[in-house]
Amino acid sequence: MPSTNDSSNGQSDSHSTLRPIGAAVGLAVAGFAVNVGGGFVGGVIAALTLGPEAVLNDSTLRFALGLPGQVLVFGFALGYLRWRSLDLPVSLPSRNQSLLVGASVVASVAAAFGLTFLREALSGGVTSTIGGMVSATPALALWIGVASVLLIAPAEELLFRGAVQGRLGEQFGTWPAVAGASTLFAGWHLLNFDGTALGTLLAAGVVGAVSLLWGYAYERTENFAVPVLTHGLYNLTLMAIAYAQLTA
Repeated sequence: MPSTNDSSNGQSDSHSTLRPIGAAVGLAVAGFAVNVGGGFVGGVIAALTLGPEAVLNDSTLRFALGLPGQVLVFGFALGYLRWRSLDLPVSLPSRNQSLLVGASVVASVAAAFGLTFLREALSGGVTSTIGGMVSATPALALWIGVASVLLIAPAEELLFRGAVQGRLGEQFGTWPAVAGASTLFAGWHLLNFDGTALGTLLAAGVVGAVSLLWGYAYERTENFAVPVLTHGLYNLTLMAIAYAQLTA
């Protein structure tokens, strides 16, 4: 018959395992709510000021209205890191780290195109929110690329690489933390796609797959600047390709 101490220890181990998982999921959900909430408030103000038609018909305005939400995500993640006293090593990348950034961007773009081709073969076409806005206003692609480097990548990486991966890493170590953060990062982007259920899941899976590379780069270099630059330059590269295709 198990002793009371054995039972207590088992419950304690279970709680210590579930707590960081719950925290990671909670961070992703809260970050999503903060992001969407910021965009919603901005959209309501813009609709009352400029009229609903202006918001619905202007792709550049709709994109701009989402940026305050990214600022809030950055502040939310930074606040959590400071509250938990999680380490966030950041410095100017060294020569070798810069080479890793370049290689990771190339690998991420290649993986994204390869996996997207496979996804289309399995599930057909899937449309994306960003793709729709860029198709309507090709020049917006370049602005999205720049915003990705300056704001979107720092905010999302601070949440998922800094807060989520950092919290999971305290309990489970490197690779479970990288996999967990990337899975939640993929889930965060589910609503960016519109198509069949399978197609949407696979499209988000592509996002999660490239996120694994960024999480690995962070763990290998222990420099937060590396995944931020990789993520930002990856988005910028995709937007530059989209712009070139749309204006050819």
